[in-house]
Amino acid sequence: MARDFINIAIDEGEEEANGDWWDQPFGWSEWLAAANSRGAGDIVHLGCDAQFLVDRFTFSKEFTITATGDDTAPFALKCGNIGSRIDPTISEESWWAIGDRPEYHRRTTYKGVNYLTFEGDYYIVEGVRSRNYDTAITFINDQTNLMLYNSQFRSCRFGLDFKGGISNGEITGLVGKNVTSSLLIVRGDVTDTRISDISSLNANSEDGESIGIRLLSSNNHNVTIADVNIGGQRDHYAGLIPKNPFHDGSSYAPYTQGEALAIEGGTDFVIERFCVWDTTDRLIDCKASAIIRHSGGYFSKRGITVWGDNSVLEYCFVGGTQQTGNTSGTAYLLLGANCQMNYCTARLDSRATNGCILVSKGSTHTVEGGEYLIPASKPFLRAGSEGAGAATVRLIDVVINGQVYNETVTLSSAGDTWTA
Repeated sequence: MARDFINIAIDEGEEEANGDWWDQPFGWSEWLAAANSRGAGDIVHLGCDAQFLVDRFTFSKEFTITATGDDTAPFALKCGNIGSRIDPTISEESWWAIGDRPEYHRRTTYKGVNYLTFEGDYYIVEGVRSRNYDTAITFINDQTNLMLYNSQFRSCRFGLDFKGGISNGEITGLVGKNVTSSLLIVRGDVTDTRISDISSLNANSEDGESIGIRLLSSNNHNVTIADVNIGGQRDHYAGLIPKNPFHDGSSYAPYTQGEALAIEGGTDFVIERFCVWDTTDRLIDCKASAIIRHSGGYFSKRGITVWGDNSVLEYCFVGGTQQTGNTSGTAYLLLGANCQMNYCTARLDSRATNGCILVSKGSTHTVEGGEYLIPASKPFLRAGSEGAGAATVRLIDVVINGQVYNETVTLSSAGDTWTA
């Protein structure tokens, strides 16, 4: 196993150095060739001494990593500070790689370049800190046993872009700021993977993309998404004047179709502590069968939408939903069959809300416990246009505007409502 220390604070290695050239202090112009000559089991650490911290401008240059691991051992790329030990931890004392993408509030038709593109498989990536790129990190192929830790992306269009899928992976410790499309987007199948400990600040949706996490495959399986916080500036919230119009005189759309979490399908999802505020059209849009716990958010146009049969929502919360155009101001949308809501809450204090819970026709659901505060004239239940037949909702110890309800409600046709 080789372990390389590449110092990005200098531009060239020492001339006529003696000994193994891998031990020499190669700089920014040399690190890619050094990394790509390595392989399975090797570690390349890219950084500089914390006492001589240097941010490096890459401008329009892109870096493609062809080195790859295999099923015997991964290839590791770690960034951060070089001290008495390898230290890839992210802090304000770590260095940034800086590209040429304009800041999000000065958007032009030029979207910038990508920073790191990985063409292989079996990777460990840790400590990447990058800003002003179109995409911070791109993975071209399906990823097996991926481990990606402690990275920050700022003023990018995409943070992580997986062109393939992920199998048996772990992604944790991501921080995004001013990410205008997706902090993490996966275009292939995601299986046996955990995504956790993620924060995205000043998130702003652009071109109708998800501003948080987006899984585009319908064949995902056994995925956990936990401990995620996504917050914005309410720039895209309907009815508010944008704070940051673009310098070319254009402005944000009146409302966007971005989701903080968009899952296009799959089975056996667990979503825990996924919290969103002040930033998006939809909080969670999940077409997979899922258990969603302690999740939700405030100030959106649509709250939590579940499409998968037998989905369960536990201790979820939605507040401040408002109807805009043809986007319903609804807290919960149960569009699968046989869904359960256990001890969830909603606070809808605006007359612009469309109701609390929307259910598909021909479905049966149970709502147990929880407290709901909604305008007196607004329905607690509404039947949607999807499906066929009557919808049935059983209420067990549900508190609506201070009163407890225990009854079974039948909604016979699309548009039927039940008001407490």
